[in-house]
Amino acid sequence: MSPSFERSVWQRGRQLDLYLQLLGHRSRSSLGHAVRLSARYIHMALDRNTPWANVTWLPTSKLIDLSLRNHLCLAALRSEHGKAVHMGMIVKTMFSSFFIFDAGFGKGDVSIFLAADESLSQREMPKLDSPWSLCSSAIAPTARLLALYDEQLQTTPLRDLVEGHQRAIENFAAPPQWRLSIQALVQRYRKKQRVG
Repeated sequence: MSPSFERSVWQRGRQLDLYLQLLGHRSRSSLGHAVRLSARYIHMALDRNTPWANVTWLPTSKLIDLSLRNHLCLAALRSEHGKAVHMGMIVKTMFSSFFIFDAGFGKGDVSIFLAADESLSQREMPKLDSPWSLCSSAIAPTARLLALYDEQLQTTPLRDLVEGHQRAIENFAAPPQWRLSIQALVQRYRKKQRVG
């Protein structure tokens, strides 16, 4: 997946801000407000002196919300009713899941991310409101990715979930020359595994 493709998917899917949902906050007015609040709440979640420090696991209602949202995005992309925002949510999940996996959470092989990345990049990104659907060969790898992410949501402490999502945001916010693709992240992960 090219960096420009990833960036456009990310930008189009920003309204589905996972941080606010992880921490149980709903945006009041605008996306800019949501981004500012998400940065503040992430900082609070990682600070041991706040009430968030006592929350060790993602609440079941939030786990179900995130899982359902991902699977509904996949269902929309399987039909002719998919949109760029659905693709954005899946791509955000792929990167967040990878960073959570990199931190040691999740069962499976790192090739899940390569397969999902390859299958998701088979199509050109549509216009913002144009209908769009996944190729039939992209459905199984994407479903495996979502199954891994569901397992991570159930078994990863909240602090590590937030850190994984924060690393994904930082990767997309980096200048294009410093932004890492899934292929580069997997290569770095494999190199780290060989050394360690």
